[in-house]
Amino acid sequence: MKINRRGVPAILAAAVMCAALTPAAAWADVPATESAPTTAQTTAETAAPTEVTSSPTETATPTGSPTESTTPPSSDTGTPPSETSTAPPTTQPEKKTGVLVVWADDVQAGLMVPGAVIAFDAPRHHPGTVTTPAQVTLPEGYYRFTVVAPPAGYHLLEPADDFDGVIVAGRNLERRIRVAKDQQEPTNGILGVTKRDRVTGEPLQGAKFRVVTCSGNYVAALTSGDQGTAFRGLDPGCYDLLEDAAPAGYQLDLTPHRVWIKKGEETDLTVYDIPVDYVAPRNPADRVPLRSVPSGRID
Repeated sequence: MKINRRGVPAILAAAVMCAALTPAAAWADVPATESAPTTAQTTAETAAPTEVTSSPTETATPTGSPTESTTPPSSDTGTPPSETSTAPPTTQPEKKTGVLVVWADDVQAGLMVPGAVIAFDAPRHHPGTVTTPAQVTLPEGYYRFTVVAPPAGYHLLEPADDFDGVIVAGRNLERRIRVAKDQQEPTNGILGVTKRDRVTGEPLQGAKFRVVTCSGNYVAALTSGDQGTAFRGLDPGCYDLLEDAAPAGYQLDLTPHRVWIKKGEETDLTVYDIPVDYVAPRNPADRVPLRSVPSGRID
């Protein structure tokens, strides 16, 4: 749409005229806008004046005076303090000592045996007992001791009180106690059995025997070894040897073999077995002629 520039002033004039003709009552209905109080005014109205109620400060006055000492000073008698005199240290003379080396020796085996017990004749030298082997440090001087007990299972080869010597400072005094092993007295005897082939005399292995007393009580079992032998320690007395099993290929020997066992002695017994397939040879030359046999009436 095209607007005529010449008609614009006329339009504006018409609008102004319409506004002038509008009644004032139309504007009376619009309430007037109230402005809000400022923050500064609100703060000033609500703040109350502050009253200061501080009281003047009072200063306490001390009621007492400094304490004065009522103890009079100690009087000086003029006597100097006593001085303690210390004696110079006494040097103890150093004891000169030596060492006693003592042991027990098995003269048969050439070995040292522990366990001998010795005691000194003078207890002041060394109280109590000493068990060998031992090294005892002693002041120099003469000493003598006794063997109270030899090692277990041994006996002395010299008097028990034949031990003495002089201890010299810085040296060893060696004393050997010679002993020998006790011989155990035998309390039984030994049965030795040998099993052999009756034909060849060869030893037989594997034969089984039973040992009983002569009254029939069982004692022990034996088996022959690779040399055909067997051994058994038995108390002295009467015994029977019975074969329970023969070696393979041999006949069983049913004969009881009686033996007497003596204290401290060995009793040997040889028993034989015959091969199962053995046949005794017959030699005609060994026959006895019939003419040599006496004939006739025998009174």
